[in-house]
Amino acid sequence: MAKISREKATEFGFDPERLGAEVRRLRKEKSLTQEELAKISDVSKPGLVKLEGGSAVPSIPMLERIARHLGVDLSDLIRTGYEADFEPQSSALTEIMDLARKMTEPRRKLALRLMQAAFYHKER
Repeated sequence: MAKISREKATEFGFDPERLGAEVRRLRKEKSLTQEELAKISDVSKPGLVKLEGGSAVPSIPMLERIARHLGVDLSDLIRTGYEADFEPQSSALTEIMDLARKMTEPRRKLALRLMQAAFYHKER
């Protein structure tokens, strides 16, 4: 499962326990069991248990499959292992931010007003 040892990863400032806790939080947020996430991500359940427990460092391909099924960006998920207060964003939020970066300021203001209207709109 792991291409790098847990000890070596911590030497570089990576915290496998923090990454594992975030994977567990996201999994529960999606109402998935470990068995379900392991199956749809093509990961062994023992491998997922080790990842969530922080006792192993996953390979990038494994983490990529998990991130995809949790609906988060791979780089954001990896970053949780380095930054204590970092929280991955959904792929939709990442896309919104990417689009906003490409807009002119007047278009950003218009997009903000549209999002605010959608947020505060009461459905009938």
